[in-house]
Amino acid sequence: MSWKASLLPSLTDWKSHLVFTPRSIIASKDIYEVDMFLYAFKVAPLITSLCFLSLFAIILILIQFVKKQLVHVSESKVTSS
Repeated sequence: MSWKASLLPSLTDWKSHLVFTPRSIIASKDIYEVDMFLYAFKVAPLITSLCFLSLFAIILILIQFVKKQLVHVSESKVTSS
């Protein structure tokens, strides 16, 4: 995904692909990361979607793990009192 997104600054019409980056910038190195992500989604929507869903799944798994650990810690404090 980052490989596809890194192609945006090398395009001759890179300003036409900007959404959040102000069009007043001069250097293509100042393009916001979110615009690069949106460009990658336009060019390779399947790969970008899979990467985003994988990240979302990992975050959900980590939240569930932390939640489970907090419940376990709170239960052990109640029983040890």
